[in-house]
Amino acid sequence: MKSLYTEMLCKVGFSLQEACKEVKKALQMCKEQGKKEGTADLPPNFGDLILIGSELGLPFMADRARKARDEGATDEDIREFWNLHDLQRRMVIWSE
Repeated sequence: MKSLYTEMLCKVGFSLQEACKEVKKALQMCKEQGKKEGTADLPPNFGDLILIGSELGLPFMADRARKARDEGATDEDIREFWNLHDLQRRMVIWSE
């Protein structure tokens, strides 16, 4: 994962040293956020669980799915994003 984001930053003008430093800081920040927010250990199929829970009318899951759909996400988008590991999800958000 480090190399992907380091390469991305180098492509937009960061030196290799700067990119490595920024990615290291981002990874640490994302890990800390996951621990703080209690999402670091979500199961790897959490996207599937959101969709199932939404269909069953579970409030948290239905709300999460509704918010994503309101932003234009499809069920496949929800599944793909939320089935990522917490750190991967956070790094995707960080990189955007």
